[in-house]
Amino acid sequence: MNIWENQILNCISSKDSQGAIKLIKQGFPINYSIKLRDSFNNPQPGFSNLLIESISHNLKHLCTFLINSGISVNTKDSLGRHPVHLAASKGKINILLLLINHNSNISARDAYGNTILHISAMNHHYKFVEFVVEKLKFPVIVMNKFMKKPLDLCKDMQEKSRSLKETEELEFIIQYLWRKEEEYKVGNEICEGNGLSSLSYGKKSIMKLKKIENAREYAQVPIFPLKKQLTSMTPLKGRRNIENYLKGKHEAIQKDIEDKLSSSLAKVSKTRSPSPILKFPKLKKKTP
Repeated sequence: MNIWENQILNCISSKDSQGAIKLIKQGFPINYSIKLRDSFNNPQPGFSNLLIESISHNLKHLCTFLINSGISVNTKDSLGRHPVHLAASKGKINILLLLINHNSNISARDAYGNTILHISAMNHHYKFVEFVVEKLKFPVIVMNKFMKKPLDLCKDMQEKSRSLKETEELEFIIQYLWRKEEEYKVGNEICEGNGLSSLSYGKKSIMKLKKIENAREYAQVPIFPLKKQLTSMTPLKGRRNIENYLKGKHEAIQKDIEDKLSSSLAKVSKTRSPSPILKFPKLKKKTP
C-alpha cells in the first residue's frame, strides 16, 4: 500500500489526473487515509485523503471522478480541514461550485472555527470573497472560535504584512468587507425601527443558501461556532485566571484535608495506651 500511496501522490503532485484515475481503477481505495505531506513531499504527522489532495493541486477532473466514485464531499483531514476549506484557500470558485452541487456543507469550520469566508479573506482571494458574500449570501459578521470576523483577521494580517502587493490585496478585501458590514448595520436598524427582527444575522438564527445550479439541499451558516466548538473561546488571559483560581482552590482543599488528617492522628496517638511489648530502658540517675 505504501508503494501505491507514493505512486498516486506523485501523480497528484505532478498534476497527472489520468495516472491517478488509472491507479484508482486498478483498486486503490478512494477513502484511504494518506499521510500528510509538506511542500517538499516529505511525510508529516497526520492524515489527509485523495479529495483534499486533489483540490490542493487544483485537479478538478480528478475531483469530479472521486465524487462520482462515492467519496464524501464533507470528509476532513487531521487538521480539521474540509474540501471547501481547500477550495477557499486556493480561491477556486469552480471547485467550490462542484462541491456545493454535490451537497457539500459550506458552513463547515476548521479546527480554529474558521469558515470559507475567513480562509479566502486571509489568502487574499477577493473574487472568491465577493462570490461567497454576493452569491452564497454568506454573513460577513460570522465569527471563529476566537470571536474574530473575516474583517478582523484581514486587519491583523495587514499589520504583519511585509509585502506591498499583499498589503494592497488585503486592503481591497478590507474595504469590501467593511462596506458589507455597514450595509448590514443599516439594514438591521431599519428592521428594528419597523419592529422586525433581523433573522438573517441573529445570534441563534441561521441563513439559508439559495440553490445554485443543481444543489439539492440548503446549507446553513451559523454566525457563531457550535456549542461543541466553543470550548476554547475564552480569551487566553481569562483562561489563565480561571486556571489559577482552580489551582488555588485545589491547594486549599488539599491543605485542609492534610490538617484534619494530622489532627485526627494526633488525637489517636494521645488516647492509645502504650504497647506492653515495648519496653523503654530506665535512665540511671547521676549521683552528684
